Amino acid sequence: MFRKKIKKVFTVTCCMLLLGNSVVLANSQLQGLKEQKQEINRQIEAQAAEISGLNIKVSQVANDIRSLDYQISRSQSELQSLRSQITSLELDIEKNESDLALAREKLSEKQEELNSRLREQYKSGDTIFLEVFMGSSSVVDMLTRLDIVENVVNQDKELLDFTNNQIRFIEETEAKLRIQREEYQAKLDAEIIKKSELENANRQKMQYMSVLQENKALAEDQYDNFVNLTNSLDQQIVQLEQELEAKRKAEEEARKRAEEAKRRADSASQNAASTYVSRGSGELTWPVSGYSSISSYYGMRIHPIFNTQKFHAGIDIPAPSGTPIKAANSGIVIFSGWQGGYGNAVMISHGNNIVTVYAHNSSLNVKVGDYVDAGQTIALCGSTGYSTGPHLHFEVRVNGSTTDPLAWL
Repeated sequence: MFRKKIKKVFTVTCCMLLLGNSVVLANSQLQGLKEQKQEINRQIEAQAAEISGLNIKVSQVANDIRSLDYQISRSQSELQSLRSQITSLELDIEKNESDLALAREKLSEKQEELNSRLREQYKSGDTIFLEVFMGSSSVVDMLTRLDIVENVVNQDKELLDFTNNQIRFIEETEAKLRIQREEYQAKLDAEIIKKSELENANRQKMQYMSVLQENKALAEDQYDNFVNLTNSLDQQIVQLEQELEAKRKAEEEARKRAEEAKRRADSASQNAASTYVSRGSGELTWPVSGYSSISSYYGMRIHPIFNTQKFHAGIDIPAPSGTPIKAANSGIVIFSGWQGGYGNAVMISHGNNIVTVYAHNSSLNVKVGDYVDAGQTIALCGSTGYSTGPHLHFEVRVNGSTTDPLAWL
């Protein structure tokens, strides 16, 4: 009977060794998956860097467009002012032309009157004063006649002065009209230049807008690639968790059978140390002791780095760098290492297809395959990966899909 028990213990022990080798093989496969994930993470980081560069370029293009809008607005204001000045200038030219026509008409009338007087004086010659002297009946009559002659002479002088003034007025008006016409032509040329500048500005704006749209489309495509890679990673996490969970269960059952067989074979009262990791009941403990505030909740939000509205798959709990990060429940570590935008991350399987994720850590205290208890320190808080400050990014995934962690805490 004792030999049978020994044989049974030996058989169970061999099964345990075989299962142990299976776990080692699974860990080897896990290492291969980790290397593949690291390669994917490098691609994700490269795409994220390119997206960041595109965001900078989009911002620069947007600034250029705002500058062009300002230039176009300024050009339009200058065009309106120029048109108003040209309209006023045309009115002045029209008035000057009217005044010039009137002056020429008056000059023609006065010129005819002057010519008539000159003809009369020419006919009379220089005998006018002799006739006044000989024809006077007295000295008083002679003086009176001389006054009349002087008045006539003064009227001729006034007529000559008026004619000269009219000539000067016409000449000045013509000169002013020429200057105004030159100004009109200069302003007209300036208007043509302004129109050309406005058209060039419009063409530049359309070119910039086209570049902006292309950059936006490219950024969206690259972000979609990032999301697809993340989805692929989620599927790998689910598959890996299921495989390791099945192996863990088989190993635990083998250990239990070995321990029971050993107890029966030795008939001892001692209890062997169990490697079984108890599971939680579905409720999780708070992962950062002493820090209960939440800086970002589960759901849609404005991403602090990409500055676009994106889905936030967990909650952010701010804490100083080096703060201990605790396991929310007991389970097996299925990932511990660099995870792209997550930085230094730990993933723990708690059974029933429930996985918790702890991201942005400064350092990691556990490795893949480790069994951890609820409240055990698994990492130290940090700001690695896509992070704007020290905090814990905490996720709860069921069958690979994210859920609101607050429903589990």
